[in-house]
Amino acid sequence: MTIEATLERIANGLETIAAGGGFPTDAKPAEKKPDQKASKPPAKDKKQTVGKVHDEAEAEHTKEEVRAKLQAVQKKTTPAQAKSILKAHGASTIGNLAVSRYAQVMADCDAVLDE
Repeated sequence: MTIEATLERIANGLETIAAGGGFPTDAKPAEKKPDQKASKPPAKDKKQTVGKVHDEAEAEHTKEEVRAKLQAVQKKTTPAQAKSILKAHGASTIGNLAVSRYAQVMADCDAVLDE
């Protein structure tokens, strides 16, 4: 088969699909074979677990809630105050903060906001 004939066949197939006609009669989609790996749970990426003590499902607060609370502290006081709360719990950013520390950070933020 020549390149021109192949390109013509591809163009015809694309036109048929674009017109809503599905796959052309001479080209059928590949049949899906049963996935043998589907029964295994996917392995966790090591990069995702660095710095996390527990799963986020176990945390009573989410990263977004902690971020919002720290932003509230920052608006009421200073950015340095919010950073000092993070540093007190061993993190320089929220991304480095261990999930097990979320509740403690939220409590510290509440204490500052209640002043």
